[in-house]
Amino acid sequence: MNLLTNTVLLKENELKKILKEIQHKKKIWNEENKAFIVKSMIKHIGSIDSELRDQLIYGSFYQLIIEKNLLEHTLLIELLDLGLSDLLFKGIGGTETNTVFTRSFTSLLIALILYRDNEDNFLSQSMVYKIKDKLIDYISLENDLRGYISL
Repeated sequence: MNLLTNTVLLKENELKKILKEIQHKKKIWNEENKAFIVKSMIKHIGSIDSELRDQLIYGSFYQLIIEKNLLEHTLLIELLDLGLSDLLFKGIGGTETNTVFTRSFTSLLIALILYRDNEDNFLSQSMVYKIKDKLIDYISLENDLRGYISL
């Protein structure tokens, strides 16, 4: 699955509906919809809709990566690459912008993937060092240190 392809993805309200249905066991994760939904989750990882971002997207990534281990290692590596090359640094250096959600929730996704690697040992040593270096860069460049943000 290439996360960077220009396919039409779910809109926020559509993604929210599907993730709620999965959360309430009205739908299940399956191979044909999983890739499409994960792409849409990545697209909206920094949504200003806190329910979508916090409970549904992050919660679904937690379920897929930690609880159920449903994402292939190649997909996790692709998520890492996208996060480290684009999402973790989106709007970096600015303050008081909504791109802080993309950066902070990308860092949480990276933590989930690192946890899975700790269990399955699928990342190379050079990749782990790359992740460490990118996270140090992110921490040193981040200027928006707000905690809870009321929108």
